[in-house]
Amino acid sequence: MRDLSGKVAVITGAGSGFGRALAIGLAKQGVIPVLLDKSEIGIAETIKLIGKQADIMWQAIDVRDSGALIDFAAAVQQKYGHIDIMINNAGMISRAENFLEMDEAHSRLVFDVNYWGVNNGCRAFAPYLAKQPEAALVNVASSLGVFTCPLHTSYCASKAAVVAYTEVLRQELSGSRVAITLVLPGAAKTNLGQNILIDDAVKKRQAAENFERFAKTSPDKVAAKIIHGIKTKSRRVSTGLDGVGLIWFAKYFPATANKIMNFAYRRTGDAEQFIKLDKIFS
Repeated sequence: MRDLSGKVAVITGAGSGFGRALAIGLAKQGVIPVLLDKSEIGIAETIKLIGKQADIMWQAIDVRDSGALIDFAAAVQQKYGHIDIMINNAGMISRAENFLEMDEAHSRLVFDVNYWGVNNGCRAFAPYLAKQPEAALVNVASSLGVFTCPLHTSYCASKAAVVAYTEVLRQELSGSRVAITLVLPGAAKTNLGQNILIDDAVKKRQAAENFERFAKTSPDKVAAKIIHGIKTKSRRVSTGLDGVGLIWFAKYFPATANKIMNFAYRRTGDAEQFIKLDKIFS
């Protein structure tokens, strides 16, 4: 899909971060951006940044609502007559909890957004992609879906589920005209860290600071690599030195990758969580 001009691209989580950067970047290449996000305020800001150079369709939808996504997909198809690109980008990060004290409701929320949101998006839009001479389905997982980090069982597991789900789709759609791209970004300068669901204000600030300590790559750079991946029908797109490097380590030296992450998080993460585990298992 070398020429993106005139293509219709649906983007979830388009109100901030990668989704916003993708919407802006694709619009500059003549793509018609269709924006989905649970925040109307976020979508409005993205539309403002895109400017008047693009025809834009949008709706405030929570990706956990499969029915709403199915209805919206039909509306997009009816308006434009074609859907060429679907980017399942919406996601959230879990708060730091050891596996013994992990809150079940919080964990289920993380899975509902990160895994089921991708599943819902694929099921709603993939049948329309299949009608096109060529189309792209992009699922944004995380480098932490390949290698892992302590205290984020729910996030790592949910993103690993997206990795496996995407590879299954690749098998099931083998021979179709839908190119499937799995995105494995490292930590990036998005608002994920600021949106961690923590009631305690001090711990929330500390969690955001810890996230930002690792987040070095700009959303624009991530979006540019994803767009290149769409054009070249790349199977996988990895971004950030941390993401690319540790994925490589996880593949060839898994024990070393685990040691690196364990050391890093014990130095910078929630020490209280490790102390609790050490008292039980040491």
